[in-house]
Amino acid sequence: MPYKTALVTGGSGFIGSHLVDALVERGVVVTVVDWKDPLPTHKNEKATYKTCDIRSADVEDIIVAAAPDVVFHLAAHINDRDSVVNPVMNAEHNELGSIRVFQAAKRAKVSSIVLTSTCAVYGLQELPIHESARPQPRTPYGISKFSAEAYLEACDLNDGIHTVALRFTNVYGPRQMGNAESGAIAIFTEKLLANQSPFLNDDGSTTRDYVYVGDVVRALLLASESSASGVYNV
Repeated sequence: MPYKTALVTGGSGFIGSHLVDALVERGVVVTVVDWKDPLPTHKNEKATYKTCDIRSADVEDIIVAAAPDVVFHLAAHINDRDSVVNPVMNAEHNELGSIRVFQAAKRAKVSSIVLTSTCAVYGLQELPIHESARPQPRTPYGISKFSAEAYLEACDLNDGIHTVALRFTNVYGPRQMGNAESGAIAIFTEKLLANQSPFLNDDGSTTRDYVYVGDVVRALLLASESSASGVYNV
């Protein structure tokens, strides 16, 4: 690994906990910032955990004190439907929270920032969708993540920080909770294990693009190691 220390926002969650494990396994000293304590299955005893909401000014002091080489920014409000009902709350998490993280990264003089974004920024477009396609987000969630990408790019252009934004499709894998909006695989699995019948909304013809959490973690690590910057679909 080309760096020795890393900070992961949202590192107590589904994807973040897998990333923390992978970083620790590679000998990286990891600090996790999350607004909730990790479940026992999500906690890595070799990582340092700081409980803090990224919307709080305190997050900046935590990041500066940790002085990481790389920041992985995963913390976000990810419920698309909730974002429609409460767009202000969504923007506070995904836009204002991201700005605080990026400001702190600048103060801490990090070398790289890797942002987890979403293919929801594209809206409804003809498949396959290339990174060159013009984003047309249809929900506050997609809008807020596209906005976070723009603020991230400013860190690259104005502050000389290496930045990468990864637009994920629906991620699945171990530790995923069956109550997540995009967690159809986890939802179906939990119902089957409980001897219940899963159900499909609409007429059953809807499709989704899924990516395994292990492949997502690999993409995050490659992004942090590469000299390439910009936006990439995963």
